[in-house]
Amino acid sequence: MTEVLALRQQNKRRRFLLGVLLAYIGVAEQILSQDGVESLQHVFEVHPPHEESAGRKLNTLTLGTPSVSLRTYYNLAERVILGGLLRIGYPNAAPHATQSWTQHRREFELICEMSPGERAALADALWDEALALEEQESRSGEERAIRPFEYVIRHFPNTQRGEPAGSVLQGLAYAYYRADSPNVTLRIQRVGSGSARIGATGDVDGWIGDTLELSVEVKDMDMTLDNTHQFNQFVKHLSRWPNCTAVAFAQSFSDEAIEWLAERDILAFDRGRMESNVAYWDLPKQRLAVQEFLFYLAVVQQHPKLIQRFKGFCQEAGINLDQSFTLKAANAGIEPEASET
Repeated sequence: MTEVLALRQQNKRRRFLLGVLLAYIGVAEQILSQDGVESLQHVFEVHPPHEESAGRKLNTLTLGTPSVSLRTYYNLAERVILGGLLRIGYPNAAPHATQSWTQHRREFELICEMSPGERAALADALWDEALALEEQESRSGEERAIRPFEYVIRHFPNTQRGEPAGSVLQGLAYAYYRADSPNVTLRIQRVGSGSARIGATGDVDGWIGDTLELSVEVKDMDMTLDNTHQFNQFVKHLSRWPNCTAVAFAQSFSDEAIEWLAERDILAFDRGRMESNVAYWDLPKQRLAVQEFLFYLAVVQQHPKLIQRFKGFCQEAGINLDQSFTLKAANAGIEPEASET
């Protein structure tokens, strides 16, 4: 054992040798078990290394019958060190490591000559070396941050008395597509502006150059077949843009309403479906959507009561409204109210 560790020290710059020696112990244990012995002198005379398998030249240590491969045990050692212990100081170099065995024949011979207790002691010493390697930084002690936009969709109440009807749903639609479709330029206006009067197709329109690629019509109601006529004007405008992705966003849809919209190539979208989609978003993307929702309320809709209600909701929920909103508002030429958070 002392000689093996001395040889390890001489080759300490070969970081992969740690895994090779651990794998050597596994190979030795299996070979000795097959022979029914606890140790073996001159292992390479008793078990000459195989030179080829199925007509293919072998470049890693393989010996015994049935065959025992160094690569099999090395892969296990590497998986534990890199994948289990997360020791990023260990190289990912299995082919190079196992091909180097010819330079470390003596170590394997010594390991086979050891008693079972000596091999166990060597394994413990090598394991300590593995534990001493640099570990991947862990953030497991951090508290999991709230998924902010998902939380807003699920918990922020819809438009309240004294607030512009439909403004919450329209703001959510804008924020969702602003974060999810950065390839389009969104055109948005406050509720009640009248899409037809300003030449818009839907309440939220997404353009690429002079082509309408996305259009969202928001209806703050439960949609049934009886009130699908609310989308007639939307359908009429869409006839000019046959390749536009058209979305109807409402509180809910009956099956008949969904079918009616589908026949006109319009997708039905509600807060439940939005929440389900957003659950797959990463944290920065969700934060962006919350900022865009605030932008809509404060810069587009500009309704003080609704703005303060949303800020209070975020403060209570622990959602941080950072300085990115201030920058966006300044770019829009509007001086926003100071953030409460």
